[in-house]
Amino acid sequence: GFGWTPCFGPILASILVYSSTVDTVQRGAVLLAAYSLGLGTPFLVAGLGLGRLQRLIGAIGRRANVISSVSGAALIALGALFVTGQMFQLAIASQRLMNGLPAFLRG
Repeated sequence: GFGWTPCFGPILASILVYSSTVDTVQRGAVLLAAYSLGLGTPFLVAGLGLGRLQRLIGAIGRRANVISSVSGAALIALGALFVTGQMFQLAIASQRLMNGLPAFLRG
């Protein structure tokens, strides 16, 4: 369910087409193995860490009403900025904030 077909289907199709055109079967197998490793590793890591995250998930669940209210207010505010044509003000404020950060944090 997490690896939803529209998300990874086109990439998988590209890898399959490319691996079918390489010189050797071994090279195609390496390409498919690399794709599988890249797709599966995050899920394995998430599965291993899930037990540790259960407390965090529980804490978030207890505050679900607050999180929903804050998220809803933020969405309404962003919608109002879009409707009024003032979204650029948020972009300018974000740019100023980023310029004030040290260079290594700006990416």
